[in-house]
Amino acid sequence: MYLYYFLSADHALDAFRNQELKVSKFDSLNDPFELLGGGSGERKVRDAIRNYKNRMNVKTRLLCCSKSWINPLLWSHYGDRHRGAALEIEVPDDYVVDVVYTPDRIKLTASELIDSVGAGGKDKYGKLFLETKYDGWAYENEARILFDASEVYPKGHLEFFKLTDTVKLKGIILGPLCELSEEDIEKSLPGSTSANVVSSRLAFNKYEVVHNVSKPLVVVTSSR
Repeated sequence: MYLYYFLSADHALDAFRNQELKVSKFDSLNDPFELLGGGSGERKVRDAIRNYKNRMNVKTRLLCCSKSWINPLLWSHYGDRHRGAALEIEVPDDYVVDVVYTPDRIKLTASELIDSVGAGGKDKYGKLFLETKYDGWAYENEARILFDASEVYPKGHLEFFKLTDTVKLKGIILGPLCELSEEDIEKSLPGSTSANVVSSRLAFNKYEVVHNVSKPLVVVTSSR
């Protein structure tokens, strides 16, 4: 599966140069309802869900990607207002959690939550909370890659995941206003690596960011 991770131009070059990607904790994401997709008037249920979020925040990190790069809002919000880039990431399908968007929170009772543990359904609810988001975020078309906290390392106040043969960078889509050159990308590539470079533009007849066909896809190879 190919996913797209939006960031500034400078950070895109850093990702290639260092072969790493910045990961996040759940409590640092911009949606305050992360992992709180369950709704209930029962205090026991609310406490259980909050405890679940706290545990996940300690033990899990995530990379939030999109399954497409054509939505202009993605570029505006995460791609440095169209001046940044979207990294193309190749990852096995079974590594990916697809986000499901809904207008309403999942209704649960304490008895349902308790019964689910005995029936082996505890993981079922955890997965449900993990993949459920308010449908106002649907434009993100999000898919998530999860990491154990032991798989990442700190750099300053941030955390990163080292790319592997399983999660790897395949290319880069340059935003409509991105000023990176092929030479910039070539210089950032480690030895014996290459990257597909796609230039984009605003569509002429719809609200989309599309491939600028006047600039064909280029495969840039490291000069080191």
